[in-house]
Amino acid sequence: MPNTTNRDVQKAINKLKRLPKAYQTKVLKKIFKKNAKVVVSAARQNVPVAAKPITRNGRTFKPGTLKRAINSRTSRKITAVYVSPKISKKGEKQQAWYDCIMERGKAGMQGFQYLEKAYHSTKNTVVGGIITDTKTVLKSYIRTNKIR
Repeated sequence: MPNTTNRDVQKAINKLKRLPKAYQTKVLKKIFKKNAKVVVSAARQNVPVAAKPITRNGRTFKPGTLKRAINSRTSRKITAVYVSPKISKKGEKQQAWYDCIMERGKAGMQGFQYLEKAYHSTKNTVVGGIITDTKTVLKSYIRTNKIR
């Protein structure tokens, strides 16, 4: 996919502003979630996997736990999609609690920056996909509602 320009993105945003607010939010979340799959797969490819199970504090973690935990989630309050490992809430069984250590590192260990690498390698593809999907949705909405 060729590099997209800011002008292309701005054109798509300006056209999208013509739609009703509730429809905008619903459609954008759907488009973002669809295009986030590219980043999720790239992040899963970049994350290191242990060769054998790891035991810590009496609990055993299977190899690939962090890789399986990486997913995308939508925000309830804003129109956004997050790509990160699912971290369980307090009281639940914690699986990928060590993701920030693997991403950024700690004293004596350098991080792998698997999410950052995934973002930079798929940025143009994701933006191009969002623009294409937005144009498709706009054409469909304009056609069905007979807007000029």
